[in-house]
Formats: sequence, structure tokens, C-alpha cells
Amino acid sequence: MVNRKLTDTEKAAKIKESFDALEDQRTLGIQRSQDQQQTKDIAQQRERKRLVAKYGENHARVAKVDRQLTTNPRLFKAYDQEVVRSKTRVPTTDPNTWMVYGTIRDENDKRLSGLTVSLFDEKGKWIRPLGLTCSDENGLYSLQVKDETGELAKKYAKTAMFLRVTNDDKEVLHQEEEALFLVLGKVDNREIVLGEDACGTPPDDGVVVTGQCIVRGTVTDAKNNPIPGLLVKAVDQDVNGENPLGDQATVGEKGEYEIHYKAEEYILSRNEVGGPDIKLYVHDPNGELIHTTKVHNDSPKVTTINIILRSRGKAK
Repeated sequence: MVNRKLTDTEKAAKIKESFDALEDQRTLGIQRSQDQQQTKDIAQQRERKRLVAKYGENHARVAKVDRQLTTNPRLFKAYDQEVVRSKTRVPTTDPNTWMVYGTIRDENDKRLSGLTVSLFDEKGKWIRPLGLTCSDENGLYSLQVKDETGELAKKYAKTAMFLRVTNDDKEVLHQEEEALFLVLGKVDNREIVLGEDACGTPPDDGVVVTGQCIVRGTVTDAKNNPIPGLLVKAVDQDVNGENPLGDQATVGEKGEYEIHYKAEEYILSRNEVGGPDIKLYVHDPNGELIHTTKVHNDSPKVTTINIILRSRGKAK
């Protein structure tokens, strides 16, 4: 019998199988430790009842058991998180595929499922050819771009891409500030935590807003026809004048525009609270001002302002 030499691909597959087997053993070990700790917790609760019956609630030995019981829930949570982490396999790719993967969690480290992850360019446009993905029951997402011909890699080689997380209502919950670039054969990792600064949640009264914000909408005529090519600029109107918000946006083919800005662009002092007082300027492609909106006071992090122009010089 002739022994066949393994190819590099087959060797890599066997190495991966070995690492996966080790991770499975590690998961079993964590779960055994978790079971032992839960058994210990039950025993501590029984011991507490015995001590209370013998010495009363205020005895030092009861207080000692109480301190141990107080730490157990945090320990159980840590075990649960570690089990999920050990079960999560790092996705593999090939030389013709680029991938970004990670988990989506809330501030309490709860894994979030059913959220959409996609890629947007610096102008806030969805890069549709690169597709989208959704987080699974463990909060894991994996967005893979397979490019056998290399056309996508060539087209988007210099395009800065930003991960965006949205829900079923198309609300923007998070957008990464660090850019990604499509490099075939590369695997990128982005761990996403949705916190208080997540877009899509208006600020409470008296709470200082921080993080990434958006103003978006449409520009149409009186018959609801889109007017592409116009330029939209956003400012924050305050007592000291106007502060620019983000970069100027160009109205798209469907009449849509979207401007991203940071709260730091309008929060100029620690005494300023709430959202910005947004005013929009609309210019034609030659830069001539054709419309100014009213001021939208105390705007939320995601603000929609739709503009209807009666003509290229007037608005409804």
C-alpha cells in the first residue's frame, strides 16, 4: 500500500480538527466545573438554613455564608459566558474569500440574535454587492465575501468600509468607526457592544448625548419625485452661531441623503445637554443655496428630516 502525501489544504483541515477537538474537551471541563459549583451552591443554601435555625439570622457564620452565596450568581454568569465562548469556532476562509466576524452583545454581556450586519462606505451608502448577514442565537455573525474572479477585490480595494448593525425596523443601533478593507484571504474580527451611545435611541431629558449620530431623509418635489444630485449640509444652531455637523451629503437617485456626525461636534461644553438643534441647507450642484429648513430643536441621535421642494428654489 502506497502512502499518499497530504496536500497543504488537507494538513490545514487536520490541524483545525485537532484544535476543535481540544476546544470540545475544554468546553466539557468548564461545564463539569459549572456543575460542581452549582452543587456547592445548593449545599451552601442548606447550610445557611441550618445555621439560621441554630444561631439566628445575625450570626457571623450566617453572614459568611451569605457573602459566598452573593458571589455565586456572578460566578455562574462567568461560566455561562465562557461556555458560549469556547463553543464559538473561528470561521475559516480560503484565498478567494474575505471575511469579518465577531459577536454582538449588550452592556450586560448578553448575546444578541437576529440583528443585521452590513457594510457601508464613507458616504453612508450600503455596499450592496458585499451582502449582509444576521447574528445567530449566540450573537455570532460572519459576513463572507467570496470573489473567485477578483473583480470585487479590485473594485473595492481602496474603499473604506464600516460595519453597521440594524434591527428589523431598519434602525441603526451601531456603526463602527474603524474602517475595514476588502483583502482576499484575510479574516477580520470586530466585537460589537451595544451601549448607551448606540444610535437609534433618543436621549433622555437632561442626559448628555455621546457617540455616533445620523440625520437623514429625502428630497422630493411636490409630486413626491426624487431630486437627485442636490447637496445637503447640516448645522447645529445655537446662541453663538452655527456648528457644522458631519460632511455635506449628495442626494441619491431615490432622493435619499444621510449625514453622519459625532456628538462632540455640537457639545461644546459640559453644560450642554440634550440633542442638537439641527438646520439643513440645500444647494444645487453648482453650490447655489435653494432652501433652508426650520430648526429642529433637541434632535435625537437618529433624526429624519424630509424636504419637499415646490421648485428648485422653493420648498413646501
